[in-house]
Amino acid sequence: MTDLPPTKPLDGLITQFRSTVNSFLDREDFAVEPPVPTRRIPVLQVFKRQFSKAHLVWSNAEPRLRRQLQEISALGSAIVEIADDQFIVGPVREVMQRASEEQTDLSRITDQMGQADSNGATVLLIFKRTGFEMRTELRRKAITAALDSLTAYYVLQMPPREPDDPAS
Repeated sequence: MTDLPPTKPLDGLITQFRSTVNSFLDREDFAVEPPVPTRRIPVLQVFKRQFSKAHLVWSNAEPRLRRQLQEISALGSAIVEIADDQFIVGPVREVMQRASEEQTDLSRITDQMGQADSNGATVLLIFKRTGFEMRTELRRKAITAALDSLTAYYVLQMPPREPDDPAS
């Protein structure tokens, strides 16, 4: 049995990390139909129903997101422990930090949606949700940029694979 070069353990970890982060960014299970105001139902009532639906959907999806965040953290920590290259460690830490912020923000807004029972709370939540969506968009862009940076750098640094390597 031959010893693996030091980059080999990173191959699998970075591949898993990228896959988990991409899955974390894919929020199809968070989709909720947008509210459709009608003349018969007051606008605030439409938003209350929307927040109630979103609370149910997001509450059900949150455990999966927590598991993904734990996996991102575990894989990221393993990468940081093995790698000593700032161009690998920096983007990994950035992704870990932003993903953690996303989970915290999502948990907070989900809880608030479940408590929006008065008109005042609903109006306040409309503004909070708008801020949440803007922060989420910025975080997602930062996560994607860090992941792209990690991928581009790592691919360029990887040694060529052997012709008999099944991964090539």
